[in-house]
Amino acid sequence: MFARTKPEIQPTLKKVLDFDISGQFCRTEVGHGLDVFHLETTATLLPDRGFKINTPHGRAAKYMPPTAPVGVPCVAIVFARTLIRGEDCGIKPFLVELHNGKDMSPGVVCK
Repeated sequence: MFARTKPEIQPTLKKVLDFDISGQFCRTEVGHGLDVFHLETTATLLPDRGFKINTPHGRAAKYMPPTAPVGVPCVAIVFARTLIRGEDCGIKPFLVELHNGKDMSPGVVCK
């Protein structure tokens, strides 16, 4: 299993498998459905080696099962077009905290 070779995700994976947090799969965009070729959400590499996930407009918003806070923290695998120094490096998955069970994470909106 690929996850076993990624120690940085082990704590989160354990919480998901223990049902301490909820997990979502976020690939579908409002304007494109499952058409990954036209995916518009981007993940831009930052100087600190983190990534900034950006939804450029409403049609690029992720369409997912209900993710509003209901007492259980929630994370998602978000698929985004990866940009490194302005170069499109393809679609990659990113682990994103959606909320802590009470409040949405900074920059995350649930409608």
